[in-house]
Amino acid sequence: MTDSYFGAYGSASRREDHDWYCYDWLACADCPEANGVAACAHWAAIPFERLGGFLFEPGSSSGFVRFPPRKRIHDIVERVRQDGGLCMVNEVTTGVGRTGAWFGHDHYDFRPDIVALGKSVGNGYPVSVTALAPGVIERLGGEPFLYAQSHQNDPLGAAILREVIRTVRDEKLVERSAEMGRVLMSGLEAICERTGTILTIRGRGLMVAVELQDDTEHARAIRVQRELVRLGYILARRMGTSVFRIDPPLTIERQDLTDFLATFEEVLSDEALK
Repeated sequence: MTDSYFGAYGSASRREDHDWYCYDWLACADCPEANGVAACAHWAAIPFERLGGFLFEPGSSSGFVRFPPRKRIHDIVERVRQDGGLCMVNEVTTGVGRTGAWFGHDHYDFRPDIVALGKSVGNGYPVSVTALAPGVIERLGGEPFLYAQSHQNDPLGAAILREVIRTVRDEKLVERSAEMGRVLMSGLEAICERTGTILTIRGRGLMVAVELQDDTEHARAIRVQRELVRLGYILARRMGTSVFRIDPPLTIERQDLTDFLATFEEVLSDEALK
């Protein structure tokens, strides 16, 4: 997908035409043809005969928090696999409960062949994971492959990762993410109706983006962000945009969300910040 992020190095960062086909799905976001492939020019332009795999980021979209149509993703996965291609998912941002499910791809109801995990799975300790489906392991033919990474063969990292997964499971933090996400989204939608200052709200679980009504210089978003920081709330703003990322911890208390929503509405309603 054209708005996906797959790292700052190597072929995936360069995305040169001879290596990659980048699909601009944004034109399909609200198109009825996204629920099928008939008469879709965007679908017809995908050179499936050249593709050996599909690399999918299920929701982060380089910080914009966008969700491609479910049926379109299903169609791509099915078509790539017809030719024996693999489907790999980048769950570094969307994994381990962030979207109200264990993985972002759970919202699309398919099982990937390869999953990349990081950041949240270590809960602050630097660790990353590559998970392979049995079919991929069989393709390797039992032979090892060369791999180099800073924290390779790190028993401490493995122990921490195991404990993080156990804690998320036992304390039902995935379910809690879904519940608190509903509280957050409902509150933001109410603020949107009352203030008329929010352009769009996008989110799943506790991964939410809010885009403000603003000018081309994003002056209002800058003022709002500074005021929120002064009041003790840190919201990431996507540089060069009026989009805020709201990614609270999965353990956040309901009262903290309620307090934030009240403060956010107060700041958005402040005439001095408009």
